[in-house]
Amino acid sequence: MNPLLSGLRSALRQRTDTVLLRTLSSTAASSSNSSPRRLARRSQPVKSENADLEIDGETVGAEEQSQRPASWRPMLPPTPDEWRVHHAKMKKDFPQGWAPPRKLSRDAMDALRDLHTTDPTAFTTEVLADRFQVSPEAVRRILRSRWAPSDQRRQLLLAREKKMRDEALMRRQAKEQDDVAEIEKEMEDYIATYGPLQTDEAPRRRRREDDRLTMT
Repeated sequence: MNPLLSGLRSALRQRTDTVLLRTLSSTAASSSNSSPRRLARRSQPVKSENADLEIDGETVGAEEQSQRPASWRPMLPPTPDEWRVHHAKMKKDFPQGWAPPRKLSRDAMDALRDLHTTDPTAFTTEVLADRFQVSPEAVRRILRSRWAPSDQRRQLLLAREKKMRDEALMRRQAKEQDDVAEIEKEMEDYIATYGPLQTDEAPRRRRREDDRLTMT
């Protein structure tokens, strides 16, 4: 037998044994916190990482079967064609990004009309669209609209908008209070488990006094 071929075969066998031992050890370490389904999926035999090597007409390499490593993940399927077409269409129609229409309040519409009526040259459609964060078409529709609610209808609309804002504010405040209560509960549990927090204010005060500039 060729000595070179024999040496390569023995080296590849040693490397294959090392890879198998590492794979088995990692699988055994991760099997304690794995579900039965994952364990069954990982226990399926696959080919070793080392590819077969053919030298002088003889196949040299790892032909044994080993378990899949713990970090193995199946390959994701390719992006469907309809998704790719939709992405290209959106990028073509909206080069600056998708910006859904923004609904203005009644007061904002009145302010927009007043600004345009005061100085149409300065407050053009583009300027108003940029300032109110709406599309130019929405600004043109607001300016073309001649409908004006009655005083009673306006009061009802303003009261409805104020009620919606107040409800949103109350929900936000309630959420903040819940977050504060949760943090306080976690602090109480921590103090009950580990004791009060140890704070050393004296050294900090001494450092602050030393840092003061003195005029001599």
